[in-house]
Amino acid sequence: MIPFAILLLAIGLAPFLRRSWWEKYYPVVSIGLGLFVFTSHCLFVDCHRMAGIFVEYFSFIVLIGSLFVASGGIFLHTERHATPWMNTLLLAAAAHRFATKEALRANDFTFAPIREVAILFAGIFATMVPALDWLALNAHRLGMRTPGEFFWSSGILSSFLDNAPTYLNFLSAAMGLHGLALGNLEQMKILLSQHAGLLQAVSAGAVFFGAPTYIGNGPNFMVKSIAEHAGVKCPSFFSYVFRYSLPVLIPIFVLIWLLFFR
Repeated sequence: MIPFAILLLAIGLAPFLRRSWWEKYYPVVSIGLGLFVFTSHCLFVDCHRMAGIFVEYFSFIVLIGSLFVASGGIFLHTERHATPWMNTLLLAAAAHRFATKEALRANDFTFAPIREVAILFAGIFATMVPALDWLALNAHRLGMRTPGEFFWSSGILSSFLDNAPTYLNFLSAAMGLHGLALGNLEQMKILLSQHAGLLQAVSAGAVFFGAPTYIGNGPNFMVKSIAEHAGVKCPSFFSYVFRYSLPVLIPIFVLIWLLFFR
């Protein structure tokens, strides 16, 4: 799990401490750590597991990249003052249009943001495997019993990992508490009928907590990259956490916990 921790610290600290160095060498750091874990896992643990991770990563990048290109082809001009509601209405009206070369040029479209996301998340997807494997083997030892505990545990991990594997691992742990198996449809029905609160807690935690950090969800980092390439100053990794996540999001999550999972 050390390469994963190193990559997370590099993403969080390097742009703040050595920004010019990070902007030049982040592909080396991310791809290097990712290849180290990918190769060692293939050679000594389970190559089929890493092949599955590669498929998940490829699907992730295709989806994110497709949305990025399509949205980059929407160019809107209005003399009226732009507001969130106005922007939403205009985007809804124009969403059916395909990306055209003229619109892409008008938007100063570049592949740089999606390239940055692809490189960093290649490293994240590869280095997160040992962390997920450890969680799968030790989830029953973490002492989680109540919906509230599953909400916070799955949420905190989902702030730094992709939400889908986090969800599956914590769901497996929740089912294991009651002697149920994840791949069994009938036992899944038992969980839904008798312990639905655990499933709701894991689902809410894995999804909602994608927002507290830039890497909790792929689009988070892509929006940041797009804004920075457009010259918009964005908060750093930890600045975003301390200025927005802790004072804004965490109180909302506490309220959700109090209302539904306590």
